Order: sequence, then C-alpha cells, then structure tokens
Amino acid sequence: MISYDAEQHELNEEQVSIVLKNNAVITFQEKTGDVFENIRERIETSRGRIRSSKNDYLFYALIDSIIDHYFIAVEQIGEYLNDLEDEIFEEPDKESLNKVQRNKRLLLALRRAIYPLRESISKLLKEQSHLIDPKIVTYFHDAYDHCIQITETIESYREINTGLKDMYLSSVSHKMNQIMQVLTIMSSIFIPLTFLAGIYGMNFEHIPELSWEDGYQYFWIMSGGIFIVLLTFFKWKKWL
Repeated sequence: MISYDAEQHELNEEQVSIVLKNNAVITFQEKTGDVFENIRERIETSRGRIRSSKNDYLFYALIDSIIDHYFIAVEQIGEYLNDLEDEIFEEPDKESLNKVQRNKRLLLALRRAIYPLRESISKLLKEQSHLIDPKIVTYFHDAYDHCIQITETIESYREINTGLKDMYLSSVSHKMNQIMQVLTIMSSIFIPLTFLAGIYGMNFEHIPELSWEDGYQYFWIMSGGIFIVLLTFFKWKKWL
C-alpha cells in the first residue's frame, strides 16, 4: 500500500496483508494510519452494502480502497508532471533536472508497488476460490482492470518524464546557443573597430590621418557608423 506526499514529492510505502477466511477478514499493517477509514465508517453507520454482504465483499472493498489510493497518487503525480513541464518550458535550471531524476525513481517505485497487488488479484481470479461468491468475482475483474489502468498510466508518465528530460536538455542547449550567438555578434561588431584602433595605435612616425586636426572625431564617427551599420544588418537578418 502506498500514499503520496505532495509536499515532499515522495511515496510512503507500507506492507499490508489481508487474510480471507470463511467467517472473517483479517488485515495486518505496519502503521496505525491507513486507507481503510472509509470502510470502517461505512460499517459503523451501516452505509452501503458492506453490512448486508458477506465477508468476501468486505475483502473486495478493502482491496478496492487500496486501489483508489493508487489512483489518487497517480493523479497527483500527473499534476506534478504538468507543473514541472511548465517550469522547464519557462525557466529550466539544474533543480529542474534533479526533479526529473526524482520522478524517474518515484515512478519505478510506484510500478513496483502496484505489481504485487495486480498479481495477487490475477492469481485470485485464476484459482476461483470457494470463499468468494461468483457474483463478487465480477468486482475483482474490475479491480484487476483498474490495476492494469494504473500500470499503463505509470508507463505513460515514465514516457512523459523522459520527454521532460529531453525538453530540459533541448532548452539548455537552445539557451546556450542564444548566448553564443550574442557573443559572436558582439565579437563581429568589435572586430572592425579593433582593426581600426590597431592601425592608428601603431608606432609609425608617418600616419597621415594622425596629423588631421579633427582626426580623433573622424575616428569615432567612423567607428560609430560601422557599429550602427553592423547592428542594423544583424537585426535585419533577425540574428538579434
């Protein structure tokens, strides 16, 4: 049996055993808190068909209650994956990748947890125990189908989680490409400016432009013009 802690994003697992006898149903649990409170309430208030049915229906109701909590856990994990997808799309960071890795371990643990329950129900259906009325067997078929549904949902979540990892790597790569593009453009702009500064910074005695009265102003005008032309060109190409 499992329960999902949404705040910590982790599973709490507990070993639960249920024994069906001719006139009794016995449960063994590791902890005091459980998922059977609703069953107890229905028995105490005579609500539903539990009080009027035999112990085989109670046996089914206990298993169905466990399965319902699997559905709750799966639904909450699905919501977490949706939120994580939005987070990775908007602003991926290293913590996003850590969350994806935790999801991988959590989904594996959830799949391992549902497997024994699914196999137990399958074995119960194949053996056709005399302790279970044929009319109640139909309910166990539904319970088995629900286990299959949960398993398939877990597998789909694993695929989604793998997709989130690819999405994260793609987003980081795209972001890095954008940074490299900006740095390349900035370098391309400053290369001709550096070239001009290098020419007029040489230690030759006779450089004609150095004797111009307004040479310094001409240098900055030319540099500014080159800067504006290149910047306009890059924007026209939509590189910025």
